[in-house]
Amino acid sequence: MTPCTTRAFPRPAVSLSGVGILGELRAPRSSTSLLAAELLRIPGLLAFSADTVFSRGTEYYARRNLRGLQADIAVYTRLLSDLRCAPGSCVAPSKYVLADHVLAKLIRVVDFQTGVPGTTNEQLAPLFEAITQCARLVTSSLLGLPAPPSPSGRPASTLRFPAAVQDAVPRTFIEGDNHLLSLTAARTAPRPNGPVVGVLLGGGAAAAVTAAAWNTGTSLIKVSRYDDAARGGRQVWGAPLDSGRDATVIDDNCGTGDTLKAAAALVEERTGKPPARRAVEWHWEKLLRNRVYDHPGRVFAPEETDVLAPWAFRHHHLVNTLVTHVTNGDGHPQLTTADWLAQSHTVLTMLADALPDQTWTDAPLELLRDIRRTDRHRRQETPDAWTVNRSGFGRDFRLWL
Repeated sequence: MTPCTTRAFPRPAVSLSGVGILGELRAPRSSTSLLAAELLRIPGLLAFSADTVFSRGTEYYARRNLRGLQADIAVYTRLLSDLRCAPGSCVAPSKYVLADHVLAKLIRVVDFQTGVPGTTNEQLAPLFEAITQCARLVTSSLLGLPAPPSPSGRPASTLRFPAAVQDAVPRTFIEGDNHLLSLTAARTAPRPNGPVVGVLLGGGAAAAVTAAAWNTGTSLIKVSRYDDAARGGRQVWGAPLDSGRDATVIDDNCGTGDTLKAAAALVEERTGKPPARRAVEWHWEKLLRNRVYDHPGRVFAPEETDVLAPWAFRHHHLVNTLVTHVTNGDGHPQLTTADWLAQSHTVLTMLADALPDQTWTDAPLELLRDIRRTDRHRRQETPDAWTVNRSGFGRDFRLWL
């Protein structure tokens, strides 16, 4: 197991309480004036409560066929390219919102296309280029770093769907799209010398954000053992896996470890070297039930895991239920990423106390404590939400804090 490594990695510039459990950014409704007027005219792009504005409205989770996704990507990337900072204002929050929405839609398209017979890497190259650009913009925003170039409208203009599938609806919910969880998990043992290979669908956004944080390439594979097993395959999409490369396999969560093992075996066939296996969220509660409560069932073995992240698993039933409330117009959940830090810390501490001879809880708990300390200082430094440096992205950039 790789030891915790955090000091050389930038810490997020956004507070945990400003990010919902589903991954949306939150700010006082009064700060809507910081957003470009064009965004406010897109129905469902944002969501509002009496006192809060949310970066992901119903549009983020809307079921769209391929034709509709293509149209959305074209509109959003055009806006991204056209937005410019003006004297006394900055478009950083608006760019984040659009890049976040585009990233989700691109991954949904790629997830579908990789299951279509005859699809080639060449056909998907513009989509991966845009995924990389959006992930870098999202990552730089959350870390308070200078903004990279915005994606162009090229991916939408080059998409060509056969008539038989234009009305097909790709899978919608990307459970691994709380980018703040992905970024903080990426602080543990960064491995920037090879591509990050994500397991679709959930690991797609996590891989893109992790690769952006490490400044390396993104590859995607479909080796699901659950909801999309029938459309899996041996193809590697995106960044090439050259022989001898130190690759990293990542999924949104890990319960038994079976999917990560299958993905790692596929990658090792290509590179000749075993990749590092990691996930953003781990079934720590399941491990607690198994090893402490003596409940039966298979669960991952932390002693045999390459890199352990501290985040507990946001169960897909919970995530899908909360998303359904959003799409039905019932509002966003009260839970924030700060609440999930507390939940994760509690479960890991229970494991550490009940199993004192084990050391694999040390690194995840150390990282959670560091995140908590940093987050406390962040809230004290930036009491106002959506406060941005008027010169744009920069060292003092703050986004929706």
